[in-house]
Amino acid sequence: MSKAQSAHLYGADVTQYQLSRAKDSLETILEGVLDHLAVGIVVADPGLSVHYANRAALRLLTQEAPLRIEDGVLVSPLLGLLEKIKVLMQALNEGSAGMAMQNVLSLPRGNGASALELLTAPISDTDMLSQQPIRLFTLFVLDPTQGLDRAELTLCALYELTPTEGKVAVLLSRGYRIAEVARTLSIGMPTVRTHCQNLYRKTCTGSQGELIRRLASGVASVVTHH
Repeated sequence: MSKAQSAHLYGADVTQYQLSRAKDSLETILEGVLDHLAVGIVVADPGLSVHYANRAALRLLTQEAPLRIEDGVLVSPLLGLLEKIKVLMQALNEGSAGMAMQNVLSLPRGNGASALELLTAPISDTDMLSQQPIRLFTLFVLDPTQGLDRAELTLCALYELTPTEGKVAVLLSRGYRIAEVARTLSIGMPTVRTHCQNLYRKTCTGSQGELIRRLASGVASVVTHH
């Protein structure tokens, strides 16, 4: 082998090494970013083996949860839940019509706690050894009762809301009705409506529906509660 060929192969090896290091660095950064989300994120295969779980997922899927991670596998004490997830994965993998509107499962909890919500979406990856494509799924786990304080602070900072306006905004974004907001905050319905008018003005929205869409799609919907 000539010196030129050796130099070319050496250069290719160095480039591959640098790309590998860059990929590892990017994955570390992405994992750090995902750990700041309030939404639990689990990457699993059709056999329900877990390939990745962020900090929120590990917090939500505890021993008391209806869906858990044990020894790197998703398990559940609820009869039929794992089968429902597998059927959903198969349907999404096959691209069954209508699954875009049916890929959400409710995970009921005991003691009167609000149910967790599970959203499933297919992703693709490549096996490191065989270089063959493999099918994975991202499971988004949401607890509608967590992160309220942090979301309130975030909304107040973004839109210059008063503390009470922040509380009203968070409750509305969680699906509370005007009467439920009033009861939760121990204030009158006319007061809640006044706060809503202030929220419309400060968020540049014109209706409760538009306000909820703005709040649900904004930064406060993803920040975590530390």
